[in-house]
Amino acid sequence: MSMGHGLEGMDWLDDFLLGTDFASGQSAEAQSGAAVSLQPFESYLSPSNFDIGTFLAAITGGNALASTVPAAGQSVDATSPPTPNVNRDHPSGPSPASRRTEKSEILLQIGPAPDTASSNFVPVHRFIAYYRFAHWHLPPLITFTSFANHTRLIVFPHLSFVHDPTFRLDMSATCLAFATCVVGSIVKPRGQETETEGSWDFGPMVRNELAGTLMRSFSMAKRIKMSDYNAAMVQATIMLQCPLIMSESQPEMMRSYMFRSTIINTARQVGFFIRGTSHFRPEIRMPEEPWTFFELDMHWRRWAQLENRRRTTYFMYILDTLATIETSTPRVLAPTDISRIPLPTPGALWTAPTCELWLAAAKTYHCMTLDDLMRFLFDKSKPIDAGPPDRFTDRLTSSLSHFALNAAVITLLQGILDMGEGRRERGDWTDLTSLWVEREEAESWALGTFPESLTREALLGLYASAMEKWKKLWDRLQTSAPQQQQPPWCEEALPFFWLAHALLTILSTSTASEGRRAFMTWINLSEMLNSAKAFTRIGAPSSRPVG
Repeated sequence: MSMGHGLEGMDWLDDFLLGTDFASGQSAEAQSGAAVSLQPFESYLSPSNFDIGTFLAAITGGNALASTVPAAGQSVDATSPPTPNVNRDHPSGPSPASRRTEKSEILLQIGPAPDTASSNFVPVHRFIAYYRFAHWHLPPLITFTSFANHTRLIVFPHLSFVHDPTFRLDMSATCLAFATCVVGSIVKPRGQETETEGSWDFGPMVRNELAGTLMRSFSMAKRIKMSDYNAAMVQATIMLQCPLIMSESQPEMMRSYMFRSTIINTARQVGFFIRGTSHFRPEIRMPEEPWTFFELDMHWRRWAQLENRRRTTYFMYILDTLATIETSTPRVLAPTDISRIPLPTPGALWTAPTCELWLAAAKTYHCMTLDDLMRFLFDKSKPIDAGPPDRFTDRLTSSLSHFALNAAVITLLQGILDMGEGRRERGDWTDLTSLWVEREEAESWALGTFPESLTREALLGLYASAMEKWKKLWDRLQTSAPQQQQPPWCEEALPFFWLAHALLTILSTSTASEGRRAFMTWINLSEMLNSAKAFTRIGAPSSRPVG
């Protein structure tokens, strides 16, 4: 099936849900009788204009279809007929007997496929190209796919962009499924570090080589477009960095932070931040009554794919801010890049185990973007009163998640950093706060006149008010959906809040001249953030007045 063409168009499943006709590609099963033709590794990773059906068929076999898989750096015309599969360096090519021998040896190494009823089931042909690399010493397929259990248990909760209720290795893009198994071999549950049965010691090496190959594939490929497969490739690249991001070793974490600009630039190249793509749409498409189970399940899975993209985007936003603080390097992502993307949904939607429960939660959900939430936080005319929440606050809280509030407090932190690093005094009104000020004030600012509401003292008060409202929202969310003692990586917002609170206090007690460069001299932001993390993790009070 074609996965769609063009950044502005909808993917094939969107067309299907809207009743639009779409062309169906040849299935992998139709080619099951053909001989396997092993292509160069990067050809399976090149994010060019070929659909997932062709991709699977190329791995399954068939010279005609295999020839349509482009080498890295080549562009593909979807309408051109397949060309013969010719080895240009050796026109004669390996003999049929040699190919059969190579295939037999690889299949012997792979062994039988896992049970089809298991979520770790992967058909043998999906990973056969990876087993071509002898120096990787891949274990039998059953052992290798069992590592995915470790990833689902340990990594997925921290990533929070892989939809666990619908996740299956055989239903995922090949690169993401393979990365899931590789990472699971590196990250193991406590108590299994000394386990020897079913172990594999080459995971770190394969992780490094696979991450490099994915990046080279993106950099050399042409006509890259947003598609589910390309989105999965970006997610696979992030997942491969998770052992470093989650590491307790400072050098390893620093390696992942320095790599984040490559990941974000690749995501930008693919189209994650281009408005008009499917994941920017704020509404949730639900089937019309009366619906069939197939229709409901299809809408649920399509929503999960788009939510995966949104959460991947916000994950990169948090990673970029954290890397900026830890490495003192400039930010790669700006709030303007993601402000129109719907915020990560609450758990009732994201973790719903069935499509029926998802539909029930979707009917009461009210979508919010980062822009919507920040405008609410900066709007002093809409306070959050003490006491029982009103209908508006209830509706707002029920539509927010810890992940979403983490993105909001990071945006507040970035604005405070801008003021403390002297960026506001350059007269550029397109910085963080001015994204959410009134149009008349912005126009006055652009003309060089600073209205009273945008003086330094007024801005500090505006941030103090926004921080206070954020904290009240967080406390109410904790009441309705308490966070666990050790929250997932992407939901640990309180350290950023306390860091922002401390920096705002420094600015408030500094003179105007001192405040212009308050964070450029003696302050170590990395040490302050680590102190905020320690303060939060030892059991800091859930509520504390701001200012």
